[in-house]
Amino acid sequence: MRLRIVTALVLISALAFIPTIAKAQTSESNEEEQTISVTSEGKVKVTPDVAYLLLGVKTQALSVQEALKENNRVMTLVTKELKAKGIKNENIRVIGPVMSRAGRIYFQREAPTGFEVSKKIIVTLDKIGSDPDKMGERVAEIIDGATKAGANIWGKEKGYDPRERPCVLFSVKEVEKYREQALEKALAEARPQAEKIAATKGLKIKKIKSISKWKHASGPDSWWERGYGKDLPEGPKVNALKDIEISVSIRVSYTVE
Repeated sequence: MRLRIVTALVLISALAFIPTIAKAQTSESNEEEQTISVTSEGKVKVTPDVAYLLLGVKTQALSVQEALKENNRVMTLVTKELKAKGIKNENIRVIGPVMSRAGRIYFQREAPTGFEVSKKIIVTLDKIGSDPDKMGERVAEIIDGATKAGANIWGKEKGYDPRERPCVLFSVKEVEKYREQALEKALAEARPQAEKIAATKGLKIKKIKSISKWKHASGPDSWWERGYGKDLPEGPKVNALKDIEISVSIRVSYTVE
């Protein structure tokens, strides 16, 4: 009796490692069709074609109205400077204002010192070229001009690691186009895998039964842009002018005969 139980357990364990070959009941007849499912990943590398400068203005005063008035005054100067540097009005996005109580911490207690008002600005540079030196000079020129005009927030306001507070992020505008390219590569890699599995069972691939895109990644995630929440356009972002890797993973089921 014990020998039979052990033998059954060995057979169950062995079955767990057999490639995914299933039998599915068709809706049109009572015949069963076999399927093979595989997963594959497609990747494409893309050169960034857009940059986002993250800046803002924070002002403090004894009253909210005073802080807001000063903030509006400085923001006018900053946006004027950005336009003077060739930034189009549609590429300057102002977010805010955010109003809060200002204070200093003394012995774990906050002593109010008035109010603060902050506004954020996202500047879109849609013609960045591929030369990192020229791009760096362009960004530095804009940052210096905005700072002289009164901008005092750059990137994420808080964070101990400087990498979490970059002034500029690079991305790609047509994200979905590159995801489609990655999907095509994933599909091209899936069929040979399925054919190998089918051959070991003396079967042949008939057609694709279903495709599920169970994951897509877009290079390094925007963990450094959290200070700007969902205000930045969707898509992969990096903090240096370098290629971005966009990948798509899929699961494909094939019918076999």
